[in-house]
Amino acid sequence: INEINDLFRELELGIRELSRQVNTPILGHTHGQPATPIMLGPYLRAKSRHINLVKPEFRLGGSNGQLSALKMATGMSDFREFSKLWVQKVRHRIDGLDDIQVVTPNDRVGLLQVGPSNETSFLSAMSVSLKMRALCRALWDHCQRKILLPISELAQAGSSAMPHKINPIDFENAEGCFTNAYHIMINSLEANADSRGLRDLSNSVINRHMIEGWVYLYLGVKSLLRGMSKSSYSQTMINKELKDNPSCLTELLRYYIQVEEGRDDPYWQLKKNPPNDFVKTVKRMSNWEIFNLEENHE
Repeated sequence: INEINDLFRELELGIRELSRQVNTPILGHTHGQPATPIMLGPYLRAKSRHINLVKPEFRLGGSNGQLSALKMATGMSDFREFSKLWVQKVRHRIDGLDDIQVVTPNDRVGLLQVGPSNETSFLSAMSVSLKMRALCRALWDHCQRKILLPISELAQAGSSAMPHKINPIDFENAEGCFTNAYHIMINSLEANADSRGLRDLSNSVINRHMIEGWVYLYLGVKSLLRGMSKSSYSQTMINKELKDNPSCLTELLRYYIQVEEGRDDPYWQLKKNPPNDFVKTVKRMSNWEIFNLEENHE
């Protein structure tokens, strides 16, 4: 888990490095259509927001069902403390128990399990997995749009059928790992939430494989970082994409006309005649602080 959190810190540094490569906003999209330009850094950080993990509860030996049942029945989650307390209460009330010793799970038992009682860990890991998957898909989309280019593109093999096709393999693998992590976690959470009227709240097969969810989370971040380190943004392609889609400035131009020129809302006018020249439209708004592109990035 410490290694996962270290990778997340490295991920944040990677996002900052990618955003430093971009000197202008990039084309936004909504429902697959050109939309108001967005800043890359905040956009990528939003995809990976709140990625700090809560440590899961690992323990050696014993039944996960016992742990869940103990916590629900007594509010306690430490078997040693519970055993000591229980023995103290019965030792002097039942004949023959004066010399009884407390026997509890210990590190001599070799079976590693993840306690399902810590639901916060599951919810946190599930949320992180989905956000990381969204980040992978965003980067994959940027590869498809040719604004994010793999550094080793010429050396990378394409598909088995189409030699020209370059797969964003690291982002693809990372997306798959995060999907697996999410489904393993939610499966474990569901299995331990439903007691089915029984004292034992767990499913031993599911709980023994629960740790795989954390492994997939680790592998996903590793693959994501590998893809980011092998890719770079093309300012040339970003500028070309903006120029090819001048209608993306419609929203900004609408508010510029209202705020700076003091005219009535031009919504319907712009609906019929959206901007058709990116550079001229930017120059028209060049005195507006919220959208002031440097001349060499036109």
